Amino acid sequence: MNAFLDAAREGESLIRDAARGFVAARHSMQRVRQMRTTETGYSRGVWAALAEAGWLGLRVPESQGGAGLGIAEAALLCEVFGEALLPEPFIACGLIPPLLVAGSPPSLLRDRLLPGVMSGSSILTLAWQEAPLHFEADRCKTVLSATAGELRLNGTKRFVASGVGSDGYLVTCLRGGQFALAHVPGGGAGLSVRGQRQLDGSVCADIDFRDVALTADGVLAEGEKAQALVSATVAEATLAVCATLTAVARRALTMSVDYMGKRVQFGKPIGSFQALQHRAVDLAVRCALAEAAMRRAVEELAAGSARAAADVSAAKAICSRTATLVTRTAIQLHGGIGYTDEADIGLYLKSALRFAAYLGIAQAHRARFMVLKQSTEQ
Repeated sequence: MNAFLDAAREGESLIRDAARGFVAARHSMQRVRQMRTTETGYSRGVWAALAEAGWLGLRVPESQGGAGLGIAEAALLCEVFGEALLPEPFIACGLIPPLLVAGSPPSLLRDRLLPGVMSGSSILTLAWQEAPLHFEADRCKTVLSATAGELRLNGTKRFVASGVGSDGYLVTCLRGGQFALAHVPGGGAGLSVRGQRQLDGSVCADIDFRDVALTADGVLAEGEKAQALVSATVAEATLAVCATLTAVARRALTMSVDYMGKRVQFGKPIGSFQALQHRAVDLAVRCALAEAAMRRAVEELAAGSARAAADVSAAKAICSRTATLVTRTAIQLHGGIGYTDEADIGLYLKSALRFAAYLGIAQAHRARFMVLKQSTEQ
């Protein structure tokens, strides 16, 4: 047992060190600011480097050309990227699409899409939400119908992460009353993309599909299996967001404690003031609790536990609340300089607010947790 744990820790250390080396070589806080002025909010060059490092195939089985690693390793990678505020949409385009494509039934479409997704040459994103607070896969009004021998897609998707500049979309829809997951190439006729700049500089989009024509083989999965695949993928992505939020919170707290040791008032470092020490300790405890909630949910989801869905929502609610509280307090601990764009701490607040809303706000996940908890106890 000890040998197994040592091997697991060594594996985690290797992934963490490799990811931090990647970030150190290609990223900086100045780059975070620069990417806010670009159309997509990230760099295709760095995306290609992510693919070259093997990160885009992290969760793809080895039999399909991927690394075959688990959700715990994906969460670890998101912690490193979250701590650095890496703007590349790893969760939206590097985790969700590979899981969906690789997890679909064997088909020519799956075999055609997967190599491009893992190589970084084709950037896909999931279009599934249709209204605020909508994060259940079965709530879908977008329709895929057969007209004159062609498949036509009609509907609207909202809050599509990295929807601007993507090469295509994986779209949830109803086909003959059954849930389905279709692939829609970008730039086609009838496709209208309205980009929205988010607080941290990333870009999401509302997308209208108006009689968008699809080929006969344009559907990746259908029925209950498709719905289960999307639900499982979104659950895993939600935990990846939780890992990102815990890393953002921890880094913001570390920066604040460091600043408190340097900033002098009344002839003393402000870190020597007992009231601020108590506040910092309180934040540290909250960070530890959020991380524990995230890791418990990761373990439950990896084990296929019946209470995994409830634990995922609990983790998202806790991590969202913790990250926003810690980063907001960090701004206060920095004083006036914390409100300036030149201060890095403000970038962490913006990232926390963005990821706290992504894949469900805290209030919605708290409500979902109560429903799921009651159902698992019956």
